[in-house]
Amino acid sequence: MAQPAQHGKFDTADAVANLERVYKTPDICKQRAKMMEVLALRAGESLLDVGCGPGFFLEDAAKAVGPSGRLAGVDPSDAMVEAAKSRLGGNSDVQVAGADNLPFEDGTFDAIVFCQVLCYIPDVVGALVEARRVLKPTGRILILETDFGEFTLFSSDPDRVQRVISRLKGMMAHTTLPRQVPMMMQKAGLRIQAADAIALMSVGTTSTESWIGNMILGSFPKMAADKPDPDHPTDSEDFLEEQKKLSEAGHFFGSGNRFLFLGVPA
Repeated sequence: MAQPAQHGKFDTADAVANLERVYKTPDICKQRAKMMEVLALRAGESLLDVGCGPGFFLEDAAKAVGPSGRLAGVDPSDAMVEAAKSRLGGNSDVQVAGADNLPFEDGTFDAIVFCQVLCYIPDVVGALVEARRVLKPTGRILILETDFGEFTLFSSDPDRVQRVISRLKGMMAHTTLPRQVPMMMQKAGLRIQAADAIALMSVGTTSTESWIGNMILGSFPKMAADKPDPDHPTDSEDFLEEQKKLSEAGHFFGSGNRFLFLGVPA
């Protein structure tokens, strides 16, 4: 991908361990199953995962394309690429590279996946144009992104919740990207063939072993602590304390929506 300003945050052993923990949770496993269903990979096909992280989707895809298929992945993080190589063994071609300059020939792949990656890339249309270059004329591109503007969370202080979530703007290039995906795909010469929504939710209690819990108890307060609001310096601690107490009491409610788009060359 085009190197995002926060790219370094994903190039550590801790970042790999955190992603691996979250990717093993039931809700993200179901998400990958839905992606596999929509992508409908067949034996012998070729797949590129852009921003492949530690390689979980490639691992699932290997079962679908079989020994006659081809798997490739790129990620700007050396740590993620090493984790993916370790997970996949010699069954894939995983390289350190960005979405703006894919190291493959034109018309190479039957399918390309961007999962929670484009939100970090300032020039999304440029990344999609580059992906379309290495896509076969009969291929398809799958995009999955979260709309953080639709994040729903129970709290006695909704304004504080919004202040904490707003810290994402310093980490991502786009926090409400799904709303723009149809326009961006069209500009890149792609036509939407299918679209769907995936709700990720924790009710009553939560923990960092779910995607919602990992965001609420981990990522959100950490981002608020890293970039404190001078007018509200205790937001991170207060936010985390309240959400932990709600979970302990069985009163927790958190929900976020992810959106899936399948595109083909127009």
